Amino acid sequence: MIVIPAIDIRVGNCVRLIKGDFNRQTIYSDNPLEIAGMWFKAGAEYIHLVDLDGALEGKSVNSDIFIQISNTFKNKKIQVGGGIRDLEIARHYLDSGIDKIIVGTRAIEDPYFISNLCDLYPNRILLGVDSKEGFIKTKGWKKETSIKTLDLIRRYNKYPLAGFIFTDISKDGMMVGPNLKT
Repeated sequence: MIVIPAIDIRVGNCVRLIKGDFNRQTIYSDNPLEIAGMWFKAGAEYIHLVDLDGALEGKSVNSDIFIQISNTFKNKKIQVGGGIRDLEIARHYLDSGIDKIIVGTRAIEDPYFISNLCDLYPNRILLGVDSKEGFIKTKGWKKETSIKTLDLIRRYNKYPLAGFIFTDISKDGMMVGPNLKT
């Protein structure tokens, strides 16, 4: 098992949300670079960065922070998600040293987008599978869909993805461990 620490960024701060609720936020640090360094110093080889602002706004907001972390820790691997909904930002991340990107909302809305990204960057795209009560949520977990979680995974299983990032929204930020039943 590889443990990948996650750093969620909102308004430049490292935060934790309770079940994705932006009104239930705890700020842990105002220095994401320092927190990334702490994880790497503790032995992490990989970190997971999330642009919470980007997820809500539908475009990358904190990319400068993520690129700075990548440039500072060139020998470490970084995956980024949140607000990656066009080819320009996907390319910006992947061509600037980010190892993998996570695409969720745009994958649901436009399967061709994922197909195209996988052709351009095979095994560097992760599908964000954000689920609540067995159904996919999009747009920063604000929009409910009628897509079943396992149906989404089956739909994209044939693509040359790097993998899937599954989040059980009902457990996220609760510090109660993973949902091993889903």
